[in-house]
Amino acid sequence: MFVPTTSTGWREREKTSPGPPCSHFLLSIEDQVSTSEHMGRADGALHLPATALVRLGHGRLDPDHTPPDVKTEGAADLNELRRGFPGS
Repeated sequence: MFVPTTSTGWREREKTSPGPPCSHFLLSIEDQVSTSEHMGRADGALHLPATALVRLGHGRLDPDHTPPDVKTEGAADLNELRRGFPGS
């Protein structure tokens, strides 16, 4: 992937991790659930593929449908997140 720079026009983006491209979002669960782009530190982290994120958001990421590469760190609790997205 190439990204614009101010001096040379374009440069190749450095890959920060092996595998597919990744994005970082801040998920805030208070009175309402909200997401935003996130570049700083958080209390916890949830690492999951995009398909698992979609399943979580629709209340469909139960233990039987959770890919093995879904990982949590710190305060992130997948079971608590599942309760926040009960589906319909």
